[in-house]
Amino acid sequence: MAAPGPSGTSGGVSVGIGPTAATSDSGGINAGVGPGAHGRRLGMRTVRHRKPENFLSAVRRNGHGISEEQVLLAVEAADEALVMGLRLREGLDAGAVARRFGFTSIVDWSRVDRLVASGHLSRVGDHIAVTAAGRLLLDRILGEIVAVDPKALAAAERTRESPELVA
Repeated sequence: MAAPGPSGTSGGVSVGIGPTAATSDSGGINAGVGPGAHGRRLGMRTVRHRKPENFLSAVRRNGHGISEEQVLLAVEAADEALVMGLRLREGLDAGAVARRFGFTSIVDWSRVDRLVASGHLSRVGDHIAVTAAGRLLLDRILGEIVAVDPKALAAAERTRESPELVA
């Protein structure tokens, strides 16, 4: 059984095998395993070698098959938690994810409510999920409801690249 996550829910660990391993819970740990897998754990984004022969060679050489590793900024981690959480049938607690990453909100609640009224999302408190009618429109829905300002994301990226530029 998974340990309680930061919101008191069972955030737990998701282990994926292969290129589709990037699915995770609403911001929990995702340990991507195997060639082509992507992981999100311990505040890091990881990518494994895609070709099995390169993956195995890297494991023999380094003890792991990671080809890329990057620190996730809070705004990126919150955005990924929203994207991954809404891909799950059960959805996610958007309030808990926002609190986990230090934001007041990760979604525009007025837009969420409009999509609830149109039958594309369901909502109980801060918990939101995509309905069957919304499933095929998920990418569009995400673009509509995300509350992360693109300017804030760009500023965060500049901070990562050149910390001395930010006062």
